[in-house]
Amino acid sequence: MKVIGILAICAGVILALFAYNLDTSVDTGFGRVNNIGLMESRTNFLHTGLAAIVAGILLVGFAGAGGGNKKKGYDIEDKKDTEKSVSYSGERDIHDGKYQLFLTRKYGIEKNSALEKYVVGDDLFATLEDALAYADKQLLAEDESNKLLVAREESEADARVRKARAKYGLEM
Repeated sequence: MKVIGILAICAGVILALFAYNLDTSVDTGFGRVNNIGLMESRTNFLHTGLAAIVAGILLVGFAGAGGGNKKKGYDIEDKKDTEKSVSYSGERDIHDGKYQLFLTRKYGIEKNSALEKYVVGDDLFATLEDALAYADKQLLAEDESNKLLVAREESEADARVRKARAKYGLEM
């Protein structure tokens, strides 16, 4: 799409330059006079060239915008489209089949048949156990991050309440 857009821009520029250089006068026995038909042809060529330039710019612009996110040479889908709501309420035992299935679904652990390795996000692992251990560490890090965020939000809310009470003289 981008290449077609660039070609349209080039063709439009060439056509517009041709239109500007088109001679619209004809030789008569009394000298050169402007020919209305040639002037109209010049206008048509100019408008067609400008339309091609605009179409090419749109093609180039939208080709870059709709291509998805590129990272490391392959397409990455939007997280909100692929993220699944998966929950687990049992004990976190890396050897438990249900916990392994939970980690596999949550982090999209798959075996890449071409590389013969397990994939978690952008990382490759030689064994399933390594991939599951990595996913388990990611889950623990997420939990710690969520706990810190909740604690921060609670302390900010407490500070707002204290400030409001002090402002309106409602200290207890």
